[in-house]
Amino acid sequence: MIAWDSLGQAIRDATFWLEAGIEIRELEVATFRWMILKANKLCPTGIQYKTYYLNLYHCWRNKEDRGRQLFHGLVDDCRRLFRDPFRDKLLFTKRSGKHCSPLPS
Repeated sequence: MIAWDSLGQAIRDATFWLEAGIEIRELEVATFRWMILKANKLCPTGIQYKTYYLNLYHCWRNKEDRGRQLFHGLVDDCRRLFRDPFRDKLLFTKRSGKHCSPLPS
């Protein structure tokens, strides 16, 4: 997960390693939630969050996808925390090796 400001500068790049027992999809959305909280404290606008996890991207886009698992609850929490859905965006990018692309697409 990586975030860029409106000028295209990377402001946050995060990966969390949590205790065993949490799934990868929950890990990715927990990182997304953490990044939203940090961005809200910094107060920039026009942030682009980029994920390589397609399941998170689909769940984010499909607001009717209401499950009862931890993953869906975390996505709903992210929606509540998201300040400006017209300027801030969640983007999906195919993974290419182990590196993040240097510029937002």
